Amino acid sequence: MSKNETGNCKKEFQMKKIVVLMVLFSIVVLAQQNESFTDEYETLKKRGVVYFKKGNYDRAIEDFSVALRIKPKGQDALSLHFLRGSAYGQVGNYEKAIEDFSAVLRIDPDDQDALYNRGITYYDNGNYDKATKDLETLLKINPNDTDVSEYLEKIRKSKTEAKNNIKFLTDNRDGKKYKIVTIGNQIWMAENLSYNVKGSKCYNNNFANCQQYGRLYNWNSAMKACPRGWHLPSDAEWATLITMVGGKEIGGKFLKATSGWNDGFPGTTGNGTDAYGFLALPGGYGDSDGSFSSVGSFGVWWSSSDVSASNAYIWTMSHIMAYVGPLSPDKSRLNSVRCVQD
Repeated sequence: MSKNETGNCKKEFQMKKIVVLMVLFSIVVLAQQNESFTDEYETLKKRGVVYFKKGNYDRAIEDFSVALRIKPKGQDALSLHFLRGSAYGQVGNYEKAIEDFSAVLRIDPDDQDALYNRGITYYDNGNYDKATKDLETLLKINPNDTDVSEYLEKIRKSKTEAKNNIKFLTDNRDGKKYKIVTIGNQIWMAENLSYNVKGSKCYNNNFANCQQYGRLYNWNSAMKACPRGWHLPSDAEWATLITMVGGKEIGGKFLKATSGWNDGFPGTTGNGTDAYGFLALPGGYGDSDGSFSSVGSFGVWWSSSDVSASNAYIWTMSHIMAYVGPLSPDKSRLNSVRCVQD
């Protein structure tokens, strides 16, 4: 082999070596980028979940959205769409929530949680037919699912009420409709308030509980949660209502809904007769430490009347008795809200 040929071979070998090194370098860089993207994705998802649990749904939506741009497909995207859909539902953006739950179902058509949440979100958005379709599909899969059965019954009642011209209040802040009822000289909401304000949460941070029982509020948030023209009732206004329906000893029986309450003592029902259309439901309560208790067993509603700087009156109903009466817990406690017309 000539000297020139030897030199050319060396150059060719060096070039191949450089190419190999560049390929290896590119692989390392891509691996580091992928690891970086994975780390960023996990950070965003975890932080979004923390924001969600704290009730900061707008920040949760931001983090879930950025994480979705990093991993827009597959199982990672499925969980993010579900989380973001739940957060959108919490802030009353039902159209966006439906889009996200639908995205989950495109990835996994058998995801029953997404189907259930889309169904109840359709209901909140006033689309009873689509809500019925989703929930009936679920009931075919799980015929003994009482939650789904109860929601389908709720939809049927809502359709009937719409046909029978039942009176409603529309909260212009988020478009949600509430049944209203006249009892004596007072006009009350016949549903628990579900407007999202700072200081309010869903029981167990579960959106489905907000759908069924309304939100739970601390006293300060409850004081400013009612829509214009309505207000948080005073202790005296609660007392007027209870007197109108028969007094403390038996009033709970006539205000409680005919379903939804746990059984009372053995052989007795915890439900009421709903004689006045007040539809009191057992939404339970929450504590300032983040714990929740007594959904299905106790209904607890704030009054605007405080006892001290740290305590205010509530009115309570229980699954084990017809009694309804006041207590005065700490204002940091999370309770339901019923608004009364000004």
